[in-house]
Amino acid sequence: MIHAFYWPRELRLVMVGHADSAHAKYPLICAGASALFYALCTTTDGFQRARWCKSHYHLEEKGIGFCRVWPKKRYFKRLRVAMGMCVAGLLMMAEQYENVVKVHVMSDEHFPDDAVIEESAHGGVSLLQKFVYDNTKSRPLQGQESPTLRAGEPT
Repeated sequence: MIHAFYWPRELRLVMVGHADSAHAKYPLICAGASALFYALCTTTDGFQRARWCKSHYHLEEKGIGFCRVWPKKRYFKRLRVAMGMCVAGLLMMAEQYENVVKVHVMSDEHFPDDAVIEESAHGGVSLLQKFVYDNTKSRPLQGQESPTLRAGEPT
């Protein structure tokens, strides 16, 4: 199963997982989710070169990805739209394949960006893996169930 965790105010997206191999269209679903995430990472590179923001992303072939954007104030809405396009694509996939893709909105959840970025620079992702494990096993870090974003709900 593919899980996407989205923080709309902080412009952060964490994705993990692969489509279940029991599903007939799983390679296409997995490729589509990956393409959305890679497009977001490439777009943030362009925004960073234009000096609209600072950004960091981390991708692994194991199926875990992290993207965080720190925009300049005047460009916040533009960057939020870019990240929202990725999330909207994932939501469309989640609507059609609800047993394969889930999108969670994590507005009130704390996330240790600095620690995750430092770990990924040294080749490790244990904090990111722990966060994902805790939140996909119905054991969120702060002891409450993570809300799942449904298509049509405001972000």
